[in-house]
Amino acid sequence: MAETRLAPRSALAGLLVPGRYGRAGEPGIALAELRPAGVTAIVARAGQDAALASALGLPAGPGCVRAGAITFVWSGPGQWVAFDAGATAEARSGLAALPDAFATMTDLGGARVVLRVAGPAARRALAKLLPIDLHPSAFGPRAGAATLAAHIPVLVWLPDEAAGFHIACYRSFGAALWHAVSGAAAEFGYEVAP
Repeated sequence: MAETRLAPRSALAGLLVPGRYGRAGEPGIALAELRPAGVTAIVARAGQDAALASALGLPAGPGCVRAGAITFVWSGPGQWVAFDAGATAEARSGLAALPDAFATMTDLGGARVVLRVAGPAARRALAKLLPIDLHPSAFGPRAGAATLAAHIPVLVWLPDEAAGFHIACYRSFGAALWHAVSGAAAEFGYEVAP
């Protein structure tokens, strides 16, 4: 008898159909789902915020830092979420080797949906959804925030201008976030990459 194996399925399966949508002409926005190799919540133990931030080079307030293929996004006082874009086993073991005295880490695996919103009109489209100042002087490279997008709790960060904005939400809100983002992007025209 053949062995049955379950494969991970995106919360956005069937929604992200490659093509151009919205306004005709050259699209002003590129939308894509990012599929991190791993997502880990990191919460500092009482009184260990500074030691943990120093050990990993984490932002002390709203923002993000990239260490190799892992991006750490501040999600609240003493809390960060690590998004692993395929880090080496050595980088992952460095994260896993943190002493328990510093932090508690929880594997969030497939519990998050991450969208990438890039292009010349990305800021204007996201300004329709996010109640934060997205002007480049206020939200530039390495900026990050825990906020809402169309009433959905999200983490939003900008690793750099070329990478575009990254927005993460709970998996169960993934379809709603996709509809909100694609609706805001329609005015500018958007393309979904294959």
